[in-house]
Amino acid sequence: MAFTLDTSGISIPGIPTDVPVPVSGITPTSLSLVDKMTSNPAALFSNPMVGTVNSMGQAVDSVQTKLQAVADGPLEGTGKITPAEAQSYLAGQGLQDIRSSMGNFMVHTDRLSGLLQSQGLNVPGLGSIMSLGRQMQNMMTMVNGAGGCVTTLGGATGLFSQETIDTETSKIAVIAEGISSGVTTIADITQTIVSAKETVASVVDKDSRFLQQCANQLQSAVVALAMESAFKDPCIAFMFQTISNVNPGGLLDVLSTPIAK
Repeated sequence: MAFTLDTSGISIPGIPTDVPVPVSGITPTSLSLVDKMTSNPAALFSNPMVGTVNSMGQAVDSVQTKLQAVADGPLEGTGKITPAEAQSYLAGQGLQDIRSSMGNFMVHTDRLSGLLQSQGLNVPGLGSIMSLGRQMQNMMTMVNGAGGCVTTLGGATGLFSQETIDTETSKIAVIAEGISSGVTTIADITQTIVSAKETVASVVDKDSRFLQQCANQLQSAVVALAMESAFKDPCIAFMFQTISNVNPGGLLDVLSTPIAK
């Protein structure tokens, strides 16, 4: 739905009804964006990783189909995989685990693409990138004179991981073909599928850890930037005297020693 609230079930006796409506300072463009974001984000955004993930899914399906053919085939099997080995692998969690990892990756990149809402640092999204990422970039510019977009987009690498995912997809396609030609073993399948699953999961984890690092760094920097001014408050100064490291370079030493420009 558009940006609104259902107040039909709220009844407050005596509540004023003639409250003047303030003049909106929002531009027509921003109003349109608010309407679309709250009603139909898909009209604004698309996930650039859909095709990449679908290709990996097709490669995994091919492995399953060819293993099932071996499991249903002659008693002696095909090549290096016996029907019993194929049936045992299909009954395990290997293919289910990688599909679960791919599903988590799609949800992650849907959030980064703006199709789903952010849910905090552990499940970041477009909102996290626009807020934390930009704050970190501004702080890096202010403190270190650093530029560039890496600090802004470092928590959104999932959107730019096509090459990483495609590399794992190619490996899966090779073992699928190897099942047909009789050169792939169950150990090959297990190793390749586990590697792909871990690679996909690591992209999601890396994005979350980067944003958590940004949050930690920003929190520390904000406290540090407030200290010099706060030291002028006698109450805060008293606390600083209590907690300052007494060695050279401690808090009181830094605050009391002019820094040469």
